[in-house]
Amino acid sequence: MPISITAARTPLRFLLVVVTAMALQACTSTPSPTQPPTADFVFVTLKTGPKSASQTPEQSQRIFQGHMANMHRLAELGRLVVAGPFDKPHDKSWRGIFVIDVPTVDLARALVATDPGVMAEVFTPEFVPMHASPTLRQTLELERLQNAAAAASNVKPDPSLPPPNIRGYVMVTANDAAKARKAIAASTYSTKVVWCGTFDAPRRGAGVIILDADKTADVEAALSKLDPGPCSIDGWWSTTSLVKLPVEARQ
Repeated sequence: MPISITAARTPLRFLLVVVTAMALQACTSTPSPTQPPTADFVFVTLKTGPKSASQTPEQSQRIFQGHMANMHRLAELGRLVVAGPFDKPHDKSWRGIFVIDVPTVDLARALVATDPGVMAEVFTPEFVPMHASPTLRQTLELERLQNAAAAASNVKPDPSLPPPNIRGYVMVTANDAAKARKAIAASTYSTKVVWCGTFDAPRRGAGVIILDADKTADVEAALSKLDPGPCSIDGWWSTTSLVKLPVEARQ
């Protein structure tokens, strides 16, 4: 079982790349008595592009600012559902992920192509259709409530520490998502699933499970006894609001 452990934290400068914003939308699906409703998303892996190391400091700063602004724009449009950088992933080319709230890869590709980092070939995106709970869209409202509460508290964050609304998670990327979820359900992390998604063709049956955990070595040790199938376990950063998603997001 190839599993990659990553326990170290990403430096603060990488944390600044993370933006997670979602659009709260009503679910119109009729629940099945045996299976919860799902919605169509596109899971995007941002990988190191061919021109990642060839930018001047000034160019990198300009690309970064445009990258952030474009993520905010996509979130405001209700298209960017989840985003966040990896923490020393097993695949060193992995930089981060987007979850785009559109039903096809072609639509997601058009949106991601507007990212200055993609246009500058600092990032190379890879796309796969994903099915997940429509409640994944609720994070924007959760984020707004959290930000309002923080503003009302008048507590200024310590600039030497990571942003208070960002935290680490563990992402399990599995070749067989159902098998991995079964192993997690039998482990000490059975109540720690935050959200999950199952991929469609060309990676049908594979998927991701996000755990409320920060030590990849502990997750690896727990799952290695339960045969989750081929998978990787990586640190990942995103908004603290994800842990407030409803239970349906975990199914």
